[in-house]
Amino acid sequence: TGQAVILRAQPRGGYPNDGYLNIAELEIYGSPEDSVCVDSDGKEWRGGQSFESEDGKTCACGFNGLVCRCEGEDISCAHGTYKWTDQDTCLSKCVKNDGLCTSSGDPHYKTFDGKYYDFHGDCTYQAASCEDFA
Repeated sequence: TGQAVILRAQPRGGYPNDGYLNIAELEIYGSPEDSVCVDSDGKEWRGGQSFESEDGKTCACGFNGLVCRCEGEDISCAHGTYKWTDQDTCLSKCVKNDGLCTSSGDPHYKTFDGKYYDFHGDCTYQAASCEDFA
């Protein structure tokens, strides 16, 4: 058993025939449980099975093959932050939530902390800067 992907397509209908296709139907047969994965030691795993690797990652067998991910340490993060785990080192830390600032019109600003400003005048406005992306 395994997966099968059936793709039915038809010419796009451009004139002259430009070689492009419209996808008419896409069907995937099988389930993750039908998958078979092989780890670096040659051991076979069935879809849905998971294990902890020697480097502490949790590995699971499924449609995408064997996928290994770090769970990281069990840490608690303050409001406005979330747990982020480096998938190479498996170390976790709290990082700030994503931010959004906007500038529009004549001139209207919304800062990363959600405050609104309207400022008319001759100035230079720096919307964002960053010393360290980590």
